[in-house]
Amino acid sequence: EKTIELDPNFHEAYFYLAQHYLSLDVTQQTERIFSHLLNQDPNIEMAEEARAQLDLIHSRGSKQQAV
Repeated sequence: EKTIELDPNFHEAYFYLAQHYLSLDVTQQTERIFSHLLNQDPNIEMAEEARAQLDLIHSRGSKQQAV
């Protein structure tokens, strides 16, 4: 988070922070950060992986709501 404060355009910091939150199963933070990253630049190198993670989070949410 400190890296992002110092350089808000450092996309990799957002990506790895989101991955960290994902590993802790903090999905709201993960979703917020991946979405912010893709809004900043939808064509960044890690965009495909960020979209895939968001899709996975959304599909988990849909399954949990159905139960």
